[in-house]
Amino acid sequence: MAVDIATDEYDQAAAHFANSRSGTVFGNPSKRGRANSRNHTSNSEFMTNLRNGFAFNLPMIVLGGLALLLYLSK
Repeated sequence: MAVDIATDEYDQAAAHFANSRSGTVFGNPSKRGRANSRNHTSNSEFMTNLRNGFAFNLPMIVLGGLALLLYLSK
């Protein structure tokens, strides 16, 4: 029930700010069904988090790999 209330408030805020400068903060709201929207959002959110995880950790993995190669080459 709390999720439904929050979704309704989010939709109202997105509709209110849709024509203003800050309308892009809410993305592109569409009137899809809630169940379909939730499944798509969770899948999209997972992929976004996965990409962010690789982006944040890739430099550490590369530096660690280089350090390991230097250590093993001596």
